[in-house]
Amino acid sequence: VLYLLFLKDHPKLKTAHNKHILFLSAGLVLYLTVAKLAVYLAQSATPQVVWDLSTISYFMIIPIPAAAMVTCLFLGFDVALVFGIILSLLTSLSFSGSLEVFLFFFLSGTSAAFWIKERQERSNFIVAGFKLALFNSLLAVSLGFYSLAQPDLMILAKEMILAFCGGLFSATLTIGFTPLIEVLFDYSTDSKLLEFSNLDRPLIKKLMIEAPGTYNHSIIVATLAEAAASAINASSLKAKVM
Repeated sequence: VLYLLFLKDHPKLKTAHNKHILFLSAGLVLYLTVAKLAVYLAQSATPQVVWDLSTISYFMIIPIPAAAMVTCLFLGFDVALVFGIILSLLTSLSFSGSLEVFLFFFLSGTSAAFWIKERQERSNFIVAGFKLALFNSLLAVSLGFYSLAQPDLMILAKEMILAFCGGLFSATLTIGFTPLIEVLFDYSTDSKLLEFSNLDRPLIKKLMIEAPGTYNHSIIVATLAEAAASAINASSLKAKVM
């Protein structure tokens, strides 16, 4: 339903639509497999435990928000938001339809995508990871007070630690997956465009030596394009590189 309503005719997905849908489907399968595997391992280790929030709070360390971050990097925040709804719903079903699991992953994933959407430098991934870790910790405490009849400080502390680590794991996975996805799906992020803008590349050096007039003209045009794009809130880096 969400695909038909929001993704099928989405302007960002019109070009190479099948490739974008394949990318989203692969991410959905990958992260749902991780969630199901986590549930299986936990239930195998403690089959006698009654499954309530105090015993399944380990789900907070699963780096599901990384999916929203990666999707936002390549397809934008609005697509990441819809994808986050789908992934959060299906992940919550892995945990017996827990509302707390859905709320945690949806709010965490949305926040992660929001913090990563403006700047795509590698250093910003770390900053977003720490923001997400702190947000997850506060979210864990809030859900603990909401769901536990008698909140236990030890349980809340454990959930805060797991949630904090989950935020850092999400940022780390995003950094690791981004170059791989760029190669597999032929995407270009700002990090890749920054590499293209490096004037030490062999072709640019050859242009500088063999056609210095064309080189200087290209640099001036790139500067003008960058300024024009910045003035209308377009991608100044993409305009400069093109």
